[in-house]
Amino acid sequence: MSHPGPLQLYTKALEASTPFTSVELKRTILANRAQAFISYGDIHTSLSDINIALSPEYTLTDSPKGITMKCRFRRGKLLHMFARYEEALSDFKVLEKLRLETKTMVTAEERRLKNDIDKAIRGVGGRDQQQKDELVRAVDVRCFSIHFMRCTF
Repeated sequence: MSHPGPLQLYTKALEASTPFTSVELKRTILANRAQAFISYGDIHTSLSDINIALSPEYTLTDSPKGITMKCRFRRGKLLHMFARYEEALSDFKVLEKLRLETKTMVTAEERRLKNDIDKAIRGVGGRDQQQKDELVRAVDVRCFSIHFMRCTF
């Protein structure tokens, strides 16, 4: 599947990387490509890129916290979209800890995500929301399985 503009550029940049390309540069490209995938509605691939960017291979002990915060926020947002609220909350807690360490404020967008996660965990949406969440989780598992099968065969 061909993706437009920025996605192609980020993909080409990753393909052009060499063993000498810094891990942080590759990590930044992955994080930015993940955001582009979100913009185009490809949330499964976006989550895959963010998971790679946050993996121990790409997130080193001396990695810039700014990139890590962006990745945690994006993954929290994606996990919320997949109705994986507890996981989203876990990422948000790490984001909050990083904000404290860097003495930076939680943004308005981050606060909105936290409120949305809290509401979802409390079941504010009622029975209809619970049914929607169950459907989203079922589709997520099925799409992950299909994506995994494409990658392994």
